[in-house]
Amino acid sequence: MAQVAPRPPITTPLTKPATADTARRPAANKPRVVVKTEDSTLTRVDTVLLPSSPDSLDAPVNYEAADSGVLDIPGRKFLLYGKANTKYKSLDLKAGRIELDNEKSVAKAFFVRDTTGKVIDRPVLVDGDMTSESDSMFYNFKTQRGLTKSTYTKQGEMFVFADRIKKYDATSFFASMGRFTTCNLDTPHFAFRARKMKLVNNKWAYSGLAYPEFEGVPFPVGIPFGIYPLSQGRHSGLIAPQFTATESFGLGLEGLGYYKVINDYFDATVRANIYSYGGYSINFSPTYRVRYRFNGGVRFTYQNTRIAFKGDPDFVSTKTFNFAWFHNMDSKARPGTTFGANINFGSTQFNRFVPNNPQLNFQNNIASSIQYSKTWGDGRYNMSVTGNHSQNNQTGQYTISLPNVNMTVNTLYPFQKKEAVGAAKWYEKLGIGYNGQIQNQFTFFESDSPYRRSTIGEIIDTMQWGAQHQLPINIALPALGPFTISPSVTYAERWFGQQVLLSWNDAKRGVDTTVTKGFFSSREVSFGIGAQTAIFRHVIRPNISANYKPDLARRDYYRVQIDTAGRTDQFSLYQGSLFSPFAQGRFGDEGA
Repeated sequence: MAQVAPRPPITTPLTKPATADTARRPAANKPRVVVKTEDSTLTRVDTVLLPSSPDSLDAPVNYEAADSGVLDIPGRKFLLYGKANTKYKSLDLKAGRIELDNEKSVAKAFFVRDTTGKVIDRPVLVDGDMTSESDSMFYNFKTQRGLTKSTYTKQGEMFVFADRIKKYDATSFFASMGRFTTCNLDTPHFAFRARKMKLVNNKWAYSGLAYPEFEGVPFPVGIPFGIYPLSQGRHSGLIAPQFTATESFGLGLEGLGYYKVINDYFDATVRANIYSYGGYSINFSPTYRVRYRFNGGVRFTYQNTRIAFKGDPDFVSTKTFNFAWFHNMDSKARPGTTFGANINFGSTQFNRFVPNNPQLNFQNNIASSIQYSKTWGDGRYNMSVTGNHSQNNQTGQYTISLPNVNMTVNTLYPFQKKEAVGAAKWYEKLGIGYNGQIQNQFTFFESDSPYRRSTIGEIIDTMQWGAQHQLPINIALPALGPFTISPSVTYAERWFGQQVLLSWNDAKRGVDTTVTKGFFSSREVSFGIGAQTAIFRHVIRPNISANYKPDLARRDYYRVQIDTAGRTDQFSLYQGSLFSPFAQGRFGDEGA
């Protein structure tokens, strides 16, 4: 049983919530109805004027109690006992006992004790995003000012306990004899104690002289004042730099920047490094996201590097850049379709001048990839398109490979009926599939590489392309007694963008290389047949097969002299191509 404070005399039985000033309303304030009729054909307009008390609130107050409620009409008060609850706009007040003073628009809340003397139902106030628990509360509905005693509240990531907290307006609070910490334990590992504090809801907290304490033991040295952010979620603001000193760059500030929240889908960060030798770098990093669809970001960095002073033997001045882009698509966004990117591209000397990152300074190879894939037709058709980039930071060579296309068609049965009627014909089991790839590639050198800068003509000369196609055809013939016969044919064809012809030059006493651009093709076909049966007594499955491949690629090979001794060797017209040439020769084998 909960023990409550003595109740005042009940002057009127509690029946329903009543207007507080009904008993004192003058006769002149009685409701009146004005009926205006201009013509019998016109619609009659009724105007109802309802009186209102000048001290009434602008919104209803909802209340409930588990024990009882007492209405004191002469005192214009309403008392709630036992797990009382009062709601007004965004305010929600719960306590063991609540007193509502209608004349002053004030709510008072107190805890109660049970029969053992234990405190129960301490007042809990929820006002918007703020929740606080106290021994007692006083709140004015009109001015939104209040006073709480022995209060525990949470602001952002900060937990605050104070002897008294005064609510000044809708968003500002003053606290006296307060303790604040980010540790969520009842007895925090660490905290700060201050005599005076001000809190601005979801923005900032300010304190005067504050002393740290650890495990409840105060530290004798305090801080003169404190400013603490209380904002939740993402918010724009400055990014503090850190001081550094290096032999190569001099004194500097690193990481000085600004973070900007554009909207729920975009934000951006700008950072800068500044050094006393005159070098600097700027980094711009926007990110984007749409929940359950995709997310990604871009990073662009420009470096103006200066090592030592001009005239010094170790003086270096160079300008480099790096561009990166990552993108991830949610697998649930478009079932059967995926897209992703991981791009990292820039000057070959960029990694060398990144400060305080030895692992990156000695990374000589950088790679990028971008891919798109799609599956349709109940999984029978699959296509992927990719692009790749790699660069050697030591030689300054870039290799770009795009677009690369892979296409797969799972086995189709073109003669199979959509609706089977009776036994299937032998030709209905004829299956055809397809596998194909297309590749493209070109190479060039950066201007500051150890090699000379590539010209447009040289880049075109390095361009290669190729394709290969494969058509597997198989069929399951009707069983011949206990045997099953399965013949198959595989046709493959490869396309090349160039031919390489080697020839012996007697004048130079060496081998000359001639590259011919164009469209060239080579093909290959192979045949196979298999037979199998089953002996069920001991579950033995013997099978026999035979394969044959004619030599269709023999014209793609030739012999050429390779040295002055007259020795010769065999080469293919398509050596060095993106797809290797077909093997020369024919073969036929059988197995069991």
